[in-house]
Amino acid sequence: MKKCFIYLVSALLLSIGATGCGNGDEINKVIVPPKTPDHPQGTGTSEGTSEEPEVINGGEETDEGSYMLSADYFLTNEKGENTTALGYGEDIIFNLIVNNDGDGAYSICDENELIKSAYIVYTSDSQYVNCAYTYMEEILRSLSIAPGEQHVWQQKWERDPLPVGDYYTTFVLDVEGQETKEYTIYFKVE
Repeated sequence: MKKCFIYLVSALLLSIGATGCGNGDEINKVIVPPKTPDHPQGTGTSEGTSEEPEVINGGEETDEGSYMLSADYFLTNEKGENTTALGYGEDIIFNLIVNNDGDGAYSICDENELIKSAYIVYTSDSQYVNCAYTYMEEILRSLSIAPGEQHVWQQKWERDPLPVGDYYTTFVLDVEGQETKEYTIYFKVE
């Protein structure tokens, strides 16, 4: 806790302002109930085919147990349907769910550190296109995910429509005490 407090104070003194790709709204966040076995969302993976998240063992061991995080990363259209094929100009919504499948709480001083790799789009030949948001405030927000809980972020594409083509976006789950895992979504605009 002392380490987190020192980090917050240092970061506040060193970084006042904003980061991101332009101007707009910040990411919407909501806590949802624990997932169920019939969880309907698909998961982006390095192969792009898994329907369930890959669980990564590890986590920081504490007196209360250890956390074990997994993630779901997927796109939905304007109707809220999971998709990897979108029409030109159709709304693209990036959905990121981080699950704590361990028996201890996961805490971080700045949630932006956890999600910083999400919402960035590349062409199929790995050329950077842009990030989905136009502005993200640099506000330090601590985040804690209790055992069995999830945290959900949703981000709408706030840019000009993507041209017709093939794209991908990757979320890197990189937390201390666990193997780093990439969740990649391959998608196309038709």
